[in-house]
Amino acid sequence: MNASGQQLRIVLAAEGVPCDRLRTVAGLAAQPIYAVPIARDNALALWERVRGPAEVIGYWPVISSARDEELLLTENIEASDQDPAAVIAAGLDLDPMQWLQDHTDADVARATAQGYSGGVAGPESAWPDDTAPSDDFYLLSQTAAKYDPGMRLVLVPARASWQVPAHLAFGGWNECPPDEVHVALLHRWHQRYGAELVVMTGSILELRVAQPPRTRSDALALAQEQFTYCPDIVTQGTETVGRLAASLLNGHTWFFWWD
Repeated sequence: MNASGQQLRIVLAAEGVPCDRLRTVAGLAAQPIYAVPIARDNALALWERVRGPAEVIGYWPVISSARDEELLLTENIEASDQDPAAVIAAGLDLDPMQWLQDHTDADVARATAQGYSGGVAGPESAWPDDTAPSDDFYLLSQTAAKYDPGMRLVLVPARASWQVPAHLAFGGWNECPPDEVHVALLHRWHQRYGAELVVMTGSILELRVAQPPRTRSDALALAQEQFTYCPDIVTQGTETVGRLAASLLNGHTWFFWWD
C-alpha cells in the first residue's frame, strides 16, 4: 500500500471504520480504488469526516451501494483503456458551455419527437407552487433502502470530486455522456455553485451544493443545463424544467440518473 493508502487507513481508523474490511476493488496499481462496508444511518456523517482531509491524502470518498458495486467499480474500469489523467485533461480542455449549446437543440428536438414539450424553460409565471428545494439524498432514503440495504464507502484516488468520473470510467452508454463531459460539467458546477460529488452508483450521481441558485432566473438557467446533461431527470422525473428549477432554487442536493 502506498503512502496515500496508509494515510487513508489512519483516517478511517480514527473514524471507527474497521480497516480489516477495507479492500482494493479496482484501479491502477499506483492508484488503487478502495471500498469498505458502512452503515446507511451513518453514511453521510462518515462521508463528511473523510471528505475533510481528501485534498491532502488524495482520496475522495463517495457513498455507493452493494448492488451497484460490480458495475461501478469493476465492469466500467476493466472495459476502459483510458488513463484517468488523460480523461481529466480532456475534461478541462472541453468547453462545457459549448458542449451544452451543441446538445441543447438535439435534445429538445428528440423530446418533441417523443411527444414531450416540457424541455424548454418557460417564463417565471409558469413557476410551480408545489415544489420544495431539494435537500435529501435518494440513495440514503428509506425508499432506496428497500431495494438495496447494503452500503459502501468508495475511496477514489482523486483530490477533487469532479475528477472521480475519470477514475471510475463513468459514462458513455445510452444517453449518459462520456467521462470527460462529466469532468467538465462537474468542474464548472463546483466552481460556480460549490457542488461536490457525494453519492455515486452505476447510474446515479448525487451532489451536495454549497452555493445554490438564489433567484428564479438563475435556477431556470441551471435547470436547462441539467436537462441537457441528464434528460431523464425531467422526462422521467420532474416532467418540466420549471419544476426542476424550483427544486434547485435554494436546494442543497442535486440528483442525476441515466436509464
